[in-house]
Amino acid sequence: MNQLFFERQKKASMRLAEDGIFAAVIKDAEGSRNSSLRYLTGHPQDALLFIFADSDTILLPWDLNLANEKAGCSSIIPYTDYNRNYFQAAEAVLSKKITRNSRISRDSSGAAENDKLKIEVSASSSWLDVNTLRKKLPDMEIICRDNGIDAFLSSSRKIKDNSELQLYTKAAEITDNVINELEEYLQKNIFRDEKRVTEADIAMKIERLARDCNAEGTGFETIAASGGRSWAIHPWPAYSSSQVTGSGLTIIDFGIRYKGYTTDVTLTAAGKNLSDKQKEMIQLVQNAAELAEKELKPGISAGQPAQAVNIFFKSHGYAMPHSLGHGIGLDVHEAPLLKNDSENTAILEPGMVLAVEPGLYDPDAGGVRLENDFIITSSGCTRITSSRIIFPEY
Repeated sequence: MNQLFFERQKKASMRLAEDGIFAAVIKDAEGSRNSSLRYLTGHPQDALLFIFADSDTILLPWDLNLANEKAGCSSIIPYTDYNRNYFQAAEAVLSKKITRNSRISRDSSGAAENDKLKIEVSASSSWLDVNTLRKKLPDMEIICRDNGIDAFLSSSRKIKDNSELQLYTKAAEITDNVINELEEYLQKNIFRDEKRVTEADIAMKIERLARDCNAEGTGFETIAASGGRSWAIHPWPAYSSSQVTGSGLTIIDFGIRYKGYTTDVTLTAAGKNLSDKQKEMIQLVQNAAELAEKELKPGISAGQPAQAVNIFFKSHGYAMPHSLGHGIGLDVHEAPLLKNDSENTAILEPGMVLAVEPGLYDPDAGGVRLENDFIITSSGCTRITSSRIIFPEY
């Protein structure tokens, strides 16, 4: 087994033992994605993972060949052995585990001889799933809680280890290559030659560039919103057949996924003949990005950089309608959230990877957003991407 995955699984097992939990079930499937499965095993998606307090782990992948190639786990059993049925699989695997080594399992879980063994499922599990498991496993106590295994894994994933930071260095390098290629494409085809380029052309261009650089693709659906749609934070649809012209403001928001980990950047193409308001919005967003970068350092509240940016925008008569940023990793939105909120008690720590995205939006002028990714270090932060405002070259 890959030593890194073994260590992560061991920590999760120790947490279960401390809480008196016999086993936890991590489910990743269409409609209920859970990236912690990949974090723990390396298997990309579509599987069940059983983590036991005695450090045993069992993976049930839909694609056995893929799991044999990618996954690290104590044992791997084809999900098809149980007809890809969550409840059938849970009943069989848990019952077999108890029968095989009941004494050790109970001792390691912290359960008394007459207690029901506790099985934890994800906090995002539906009431129907939990209720069905309780009926299928009447001799076990099914637990679904906010502060359980999901919260533990989320906290663990906030701080990236050295192997993850190395992946981010590569992911950022690919992202910058895409940004550079994209700027050249925009300069040539929109600003100089004024060819017909659509939002969809830009989105497909980014996807192709990512694949050409040996990335897994984009980390989420690319947003390409030209002048008539860039006023929306997340326009719907994310990109369309609308033409991107050499005037106005166009927002392009994308991420590059490399070995599971995604970047998250936004650049704004600022065309010709900008109004005074558009020029002011651009300058303010650039200044806010510089201010946020100076604020990022370990030991401070995750809301502090957001507060500084919000005060800055307010002093110029503007307001940012979203948080300043968020953690990134196997998911595009992870903890911590960079939001000035009394309930936000998160503290920035070395090893966190953050996407910082100040933006302003106006129904008439359009939108400006500038987003880059940062690693919190022991003394401050390191910006690892080079997203920027793109102006026409004359």
